Amino acid sequence: MLVSLSLPIFRIVLPDLANSERSMAHGAGRVGMEYHHRMWMDNELLSKIDEYTLLPGVKNIIFEMRINFIIKKKRTTSGGGGGDDEIIDSEKLMIVRLKEEEDEPYALLYHIWYRLDDYWMTGDEMDRLTRDAVDFGRQVASAVANPQPSDLIVIPIVVELDVCTVQQDGETIEAARDRAIKAQNMLPLYLWSPTFSMKTKKKNTTSKPLRLIYFLKQLKRVRVVNVDEGLALMSFCSICSKKPMIGAQISTLPCGHAFHAHCIVGSLEHDNLCPTCSSPAYDPDYRAEIVNTVQ
Repeated sequence: MLVSLSLPIFRIVLPDLANSERSMAHGAGRVGMEYHHRMWMDNELLSKIDEYTLLPGVKNIIFEMRINFIIKKKRTTSGGGGGDDEIIDSEKLMIVRLKEEEDEPYALLYHIWYRLDDYWMTGDEMDRLTRDAVDFGRQVASAVANPQPSDLIVIPIVVELDVCTVQQDGETIEAARDRAIKAQNMLPLYLWSPTFSMKTKKKNTTSKPLRLIYFLKQLKRVRVVNVDEGLALMSFCSICSKKPMIGAQISTLPCGHAFHAHCIVGSLEHDNLCPTCSSPAYDPDYRAEIVNTVQ
């Protein structure tokens, strides 16, 4: 039976682990990108979990993802050069609860893969991140005594991920900023928040029409891996007037006109018409049968 925090709760704090940190720099992946992650316990998360359903008699592991989007500037051969790295954006993903017996990495990856893919992480990089996080959670959980049936044990873990756009040889810092991966250039999180409805008691309060959400979730996105491929899809985005950059995502409407994925999402949130030809992208009055889209 699921219970909430209105019942007595045993909050577990392990002094020998609470201040520890596990860090990992990912190996070579996509050119121009790097990823680094760290994990630690943070009891401040306990103040946020009254919205979530938790199970008594098991060890509930809470993960909160904190993401920093960084421009990593090129250093000169003399060791000086480009100045300090820039944090250009940040975001937090919803807290995910796992039971200790659900500690396989795929259980965590299931909840966050959609956003890791937006960060342009490879499958190996996603696997490494989730394995390290779950291993850390398993390490902490193993130091906690097995709970009694009435005990409600919560293990709060922060997973901080740096998504680094790396300035390349011959690339200006302005060009690196233009192609940088950041939250404002990705699909809004409200499109994916229903994925977590089985873990939270909080209702999705987005005011976006269900038909719009359904259409945007089904709209195909193509990642630009070389400039020629991007130019074949569109010469420039008529919404932002910028050419396709490596790493950008492009979406094509049913009428055939293409735009940056995040640009067309912002446009369709206000109007269901194509910005180029004014053809309807979707029928806002159509009542699609959407199961579990918004709780």
